[in-house]
Amino acid sequence: LITPATVARRVLTGRGRTRGVLIVDDAAREDFTWFTEEAEEAGGPGERWAVLLASEAHDRRIGDLQPAARALLEGAELFTLQQNRYFRKGEDLVTDLGPLAAFLAYAAGCPVQNLGKPSPLLFDALAAEAGLERRQMLMVGDDAEFDAAGAAALGLAGVLVRTGKYRPGDEDRVAPRPTAVLDSVADLPRWLEENPGPR
Repeated sequence: LITPATVARRVLTGRGRTRGVLIVDDAAREDFTWFTEEAEEAGGPGERWAVLLASEAHDRRIGDLQPAARALLEGAELFTLQQNRYFRKGEDLVTDLGPLAAFLAYAAGCPVQNLGKPSPLLFDALAAEAGLERRQMLMVGDDAEFDAAGAAALGLAGVLVRTGKYRPGDEDRVAPRPTAVLDSVADLPRWLEENPGPR
C-alpha cells in the first residue's frame, strides 16, 4: 500500500531530512516513527531539517506553529502530505492541509513540496510499484482540482465523481477539465468498458 505517508518516508529518508518539526495528530503518530522530532533548544534546524505537515492542525493555535515557521526561516524544507484546500467532515466543509502549508510557506518565503495527490512524487511511486506509465493510470476522486484536473495535468486520466465534497459546476472551474465526470464511483466499471484507453 502506497500512501503519502510512505512516500514521505521514501523521499525524506532519501534526502537525509528525517528530523525536525512534525505536525501530526496523535492517532497517526505511529506512521512517522522514522522521523525524529527536535526541540528548538537542540541547536537549531540547520540545513538538514524538515517541517512535515501531516495534520490539518484544527486543534492548534497560530502560536503553536511558530517552531515550524522558525525552522523554515533557518533553512528547513517544507513538506506536506497533500495540498487539498478543504474536505467534507459530516455536513461541513473544513480546511485541509493546503491552507496550513500555504500559511507556513508564505510566512517563511519558501516552497511547499507536496507528497500526495497530485504530486509527481506520489504518482511516480505508484507507477513504479505497478510497473506502469502515468498514461496507463486513472485517478478517481471528488476533488475537481486535486483529484481530476491535477491527475490529468500529469498525464493520467482524471475522473471526477459527483459525491463527497463535489459541488455543482466544479468541473467547469478547473483546467484541464476532468477526463470524465460520473455520478458515482459505481459508474466507473461501465465507463472503463466504454473507454478502454491505454490502461
